[in-house]
Amino acid sequence: KSPSSILSSKKDRYMLSPCAEEKQFVVVELCDDIMIDTVQLANYEFFSGVFKDFTVSVAKTYTAGWTYAGTYRAQNVRGVQSFHLSTLRDFYRFIRIDFESHYGNEYYCPLSLLRVYGLTHLEQWKWDEWESQSRAQRTLEE
Repeated sequence: KSPSSILSSKKDRYMLSPCAEEKQFVVVELCDDIMIDTVQLANYEFFSGVFKDFTVSVAKTYTAGWTYAGTYRAQNVRGVQSFHLSTLRDFYRFIRIDFESHYGNEYYCPLSLLRVYGLTHLEQWKWDEWESQSRAQRTLEE
């Protein structure tokens, strides 16, 4: 229920699903193709279950196959938690998060927030240019 709420920074909005349901997942299309670096998830709701183990997958298009990016374990806390996806070296448009387990024995397991961080093609190109210029400058100074 209300999956678009995870894209809002309002703490009183959330995606709601029963903890016991199997096959809990969310798919989000990113605004741009990015090289994903970090995913942040949050649950601000008291008296609810908290996500525990989850799997992240990415895809270039929705119909293309999903690329496994890793399985992660969250802490049993309320608030934002960050997870670094160090294995990805390409640009993706879609991210899928499959929730495998939850802490507690509450009926509902809400997700309040999802944030995805990384570099676009242009930002990566600028970073590479800056690095090569810095290396060239150091070489000249030596």
